[in-house]
Amino acid sequence: MAYSNLPNHRVDIWLLCSDMPVNISTLELSRYEKIRSSRFVHVEDKRRYQNVHTKLRLLLAAYLEISPASVVYRYGHQGKPDIDYAALSQQTVALQDLKFSLSHSGSHSLVAVMRAAELGVDVERIRALANAQQLLAAISHPRERQIISDSNPSADDFFNIWVCKEALLKALGVGLKGDMNSFSIMTGDEPQQVHFSAPYQDWHAHRFQPQPNLRACVVSNAPCVQLKQYNFERDFKID
Repeated sequence: MAYSNLPNHRVDIWLLCSDMPVNISTLELSRYEKIRSSRFVHVEDKRRYQNVHTKLRLLLAAYLEISPASVVYRYGHQGKPDIDYAALSQQTVALQDLKFSLSHSGSHSLVAVMRAAELGVDVERIRALANAQQLLAAISHPRERQIISDSNPSADDFFNIWVCKEALLKALGVGLKGDMNSFSIMTGDEPQQVHFSAPYQDWHAHRFQPQPNLRACVVSNAPCVQLKQYNFERDFKID
């Protein structure tokens, strides 16, 4: 697979097993990643962070056609990571406009990559919620609350809305500091198509299920003509 042949307007989605390590003794995480890793209280969370960020480096390096250790990040005001192309100016990089987003839920993670577009992805594992209606109301626009009050929403309903709103906030670079109540979502002609209310009506969202027990959404400020899903453990070939 020639990763650098990624066409414009296509999003590649990679499903990662956060619990499965990659045995590459020569690849080290950056100083910043090591510091982040050391802050986890639970050993399992630390191990998952290291596994996922090692795989993220491998993926981005494959698209950029550089070594995994050469991948350098820069971070926005709210901590959104991006590829630091200025730090790679002395290297030959296959793609100069690659964007990515990363999300975790339990033992699974998603990486989304796209060219020339701000990007956000979110994934959630479906699980029982005793108070789905109250949680849904807490993240809903007033227009959505009326619909919720007339129904009996399930945990699935909550996560289907949550992943769309969270993916947009991640694409905007604000994450959970953003206000989910300030905008609403509407389903398009197809169930996987999602539209946002103003001022985000020009953003593009696709909702999907990486696995039966996972709900996910990817959002970009450029049209996504094609969405391709991969499984890292099955599809990614380490040279």
